[in-house]
Amino acid sequence: MDNIYDYYKEKKKSLQAAGNVVNDILDEIENLPDYLSVISLQPIYKAKGVDLFSVVASKRKNYKVIFFVAQNMINIVSIWDCRQSPDKMKEILR
Repeated sequence: MDNIYDYYKEKKKSLQAAGNVVNDILDEIENLPDYLSVISLQPIYKAKGVDLFSVVASKRKNYKVIFFVAQNMINIVSIWDCRQSPDKMKEILR
């Protein structure tokens, strides 16, 4: 999240813009338990024997929250910028 904040702070030259992006993503993370109880998610990738899932941040469609669930706990693996190559994501998640 720090990298995302720093990127927008530099790109937009605005602390408010950077804060808005990060807060929107954090809001999405807070809603993950609600998503899990309502929708059926399909694994996007299997890394080290764990099924990984993703949810696109609704306000910031450029970002996906990548996570897995273990022992009724949601574990965030990455906040992925969707504008990057999917092959790069698979390489990082290995």
